[in-house]
Amino acid sequence: MGREGVWVHNAAGRECAQIRSIYLRLRNQGKTPNEIFRMLRQRLPKATKEFIGSALDEAMAKDVFPGRTNLWTQGPEKTPGANMWRHFKDHAQDFPGVDDPVTYVQRARSFVENTPGRAQTGIRRARGALEVDPATGEKLLERVILDLETGEFMAQVISGPERGAVKTYFVRPGTRAQRMQYFLEQFH
Repeated sequence: MGREGVWVHNAAGRECAQIRSIYLRLRNQGKTPNEIFRMLRQRLPKATKEFIGSALDEAMAKDVFPGRTNLWTQGPEKTPGANMWRHFKDHAQDFPGVDDPVTYVQRARSFVENTPGRAQTGIRRARGALEVDPATGEKLLERVILDLETGEFMAQVISGPERGAVKTYFVRPGTRAQRMQYFLEQFH
């Protein structure tokens, strides 16, 4: 383990130490996590989810949301950071002005924590990588949110070990009626 955190470990080896070193150097130069990840995205376009994910995990925990846990689900990836990176790459184009994964996650967390009153919300059984709590065998639940005006859609885990974590965040295209139909389909 490195002095400042957890990026230096046997599994990741040299690459992990390199990105950690780059991140810390840029932070010491006064760059924000948003600026650093914007720069990493531009300069390392072929970086793996695991490579960037390890940096995201620590940056979120130490610099962006200190003391917070369960910001994003692990999903099918090795870490929540890798899953954040994958979702950011898949959905960033949905949000004008969002050009780094830190801003994407900040926006997602803001949406879930300050859900507009006009948004449709509901509870469904969890879908995807973690549908059952491995410790108890209980089926997990998710809160789904859809703002019909903006098309912003989110699923958030509300039970089990990842309680509170964002699972997905994107803009659903279409008319208000099409968006409402999509929302209703989340409960079948």
